[in-house]
Amino acid sequence: MIEHQKALKFNLIAKQLQTEKIIHEENIQGFKVVCKQRAFNGAGEVKNVSGKKVAFTSAYKEYSSPYKYLLELKNNEALTPSEFYKYFACIEYEILNKDGFKVSGGERSEFRLLQEIKDAQNYDYLLIDEPESSFDNVFLKGEVNQILKELSQTMPIVVVTHNSTVGASIKGF
Repeated sequence: MIEHQKALKFNLIAKQLQTEKIIHEENIQGFKVVCKQRAFNGAGEVKNVSGKKVAFTSAYKEYSSPYKYLLELKNNEALTPSEFYKYFACIEYEILNKDGFKVSGGERSEFRLLQEIKDAQNYDYLLIDEPESSFDNVFLKGEVNQILKELSQTMPIVVVTHNSTVGASIKGF
C-alpha cells in the first residue's frame, strides 16, 4: 500500500513538471530571457536531452504514466539513474528582444557579446578583437561602449579595431 501511495505521489509531481509554464524570467541588458517547462513531444526530444545514442521509443510509450515511464527508464542499462530527472520535463530558454519577439540571429549574437563582456568581470583583463566585423556601429556605440566604459573602471580593456567610427566612439575609456 505504501509503495502504491509513493507511485501516486510520484505521478502527481511528474505531471506538475510536465505542465507548460514559465518558471523564470530575467531582463538582461535590454533582452528578456524566459525559461519554460513543458512535456516532451516525443522520444526524439528525450533522446536529444540525454545526449546519448539510446532509443527512448519504448520508454516514451509510458510517458503519460510517469511511474511506469520511470520503471522503463530503469530497465535501460545505458542510462544513468542520477540523470533520470532530465527525462520528465523539457526545459527551454528563449531570448526575447526589447519588443518581446524571439531574437533574430544578429540579435542573438549581440546578446552573446553582451553576456561575454559581463562575464569578463571574472577575469584580469578583456580583449575584444574587431567587434565591427560582426556588429553594426549603432549597437557598438550604444550598449557595448557604455558597458565597456563602466567595466574599464575596474579592469584593463583592449579593443582592436580598424573602424574609425568605432575607435572614435570609445574615446574616453
